[in-house]
Amino acid sequence: MATSYPANPVLSPVALQYDVHVYQTPSWFADNSFYYDTFARDGTTYFEGEYASISINSSNLYSTPANGRFTFPEVQGSVGEAAFMTGLERNSDIVFAASYAPLLGHVNGSQWTPNLIGFDAGAVILSTSYYVQQLFSLNRGDVYLPSTLPTSGGTLQWSVTKQNSTNDVFIK
Repeated sequence: MATSYPANPVLSPVALQYDVHVYQTPSWFADNSFYYDTFARDGTTYFEGEYASISINSSNLYSTPANGRFTFPEVQGSVGEAAFMTGLERNSDIVFAASYAPLLGHVNGSQWTPNLIGFDAGAVILSTSYYVQQLFSLNRGDVYLPSTLPTSGGTLQWSVTKQNSTNDVFIK
């Protein structure tokens, strides 16, 4: 399994699986919800091994909270992640898994922010990104249903799946 980006660098021999890590801005995630749509269906599969919206400052993602870095997940970041997840779900024939990272962080000091779940000695704090993960995990189908919109473009991201055992259809 390669841990580089799928097209950069070009690997030899060609990797059959990729472990992709993406830390970006909310707008990057929303804008890249169609990222995997054009990938070849040639047997190569992808694990979106780490992803999170971490900053509003695209020119300095890893800066301080004063410069746009999130201390905790924020609604705008969670919305961007949800948009991106519709693309992961839509391309589940090649994206075999995805995981938010980092998962846990002490609220009074963490090596890396933001974390999906905050905690201290007396409390556990579930973030807005946690609830996005929960929404997708509890409302998933086992078959992706192809769908289109009346017009192309715009800022709407979507995914439609069906659970065969119950005939439930999930539109996200």
